Amino acid sequence: RYHASLEEIRRRRTLEPGENPYLNLVRMLFAAGKEAPADEWELSPGLYQMLDPSERRRELAALFAWAIPGGAALDLLARYAPLVECGAGMGYWAALLERRGVDVAAYDLLPPGAAANAFHRRERRPWTRVRRGSSVAAVRRHRDRVLFLCWPPHEDETASYAPLRAHRGEVLIYVGERGDGVTGTLRFHRELALNWTSVENVDLPRWPWLGDRLFVYRRND
Repeated sequence: RYHASLEEIRRRRTLEPGENPYLNLVRMLFAAGKEAPADEWELSPGLYQMLDPSERRRELAALFAWAIPGGAALDLLARYAPLVECGAGMGYWAALLERRGVDVAAYDLLPPGAAANAFHRRERRPWTRVRRGSSVAAVRRHRDRVLFLCWPPHEDETASYAPLRAHRGEVLIYVGERGDGVTGTLRFHRELALNWTSVENVDLPRWPWLGDRLFVYRRND
């Protein structure tokens, strides 16, 4: 059932309002009937090995995104629009937001389908328009928008620290792990600790070994 559904969604190029096939596929894998933290997705060792969650995550992340969007996270993002998303990849989060009527400008240095992207190798275009450009250039072009960063790589300053330093707005929305996790660079997390305060956060549906959440940060006085 999972593979049949995955093949069906791979053939599509657009999303319908209200649907979230990424979350549906993850729920199918873990037999979760609700948006629950991964520690509530109890799998026997044998089933875990059979499902091979690491491989499932790689194939779904290549098609959708590295973080799984849930309803609470999308609702919160909508409240802070208009947004500029840097490192948008397949544009999946942006597409879901646009179907809700949210104003979001999505950018990536190498948009999939138009350029070779190491994180999204599939030969297909994003789920919505993803403009080509660096994160810093995007932030400077959209000074009036809230900055949205979703799973910036741990080793790439240009994906997290650089756009944060270039951002002149008062709010940042970050999807990822805390400072000792696998997202955002050390300098990025030091900058957050020094000059920003977390004012809201919400749970995300997530894989069993990850601790990513959505955080809203506000610049300190």
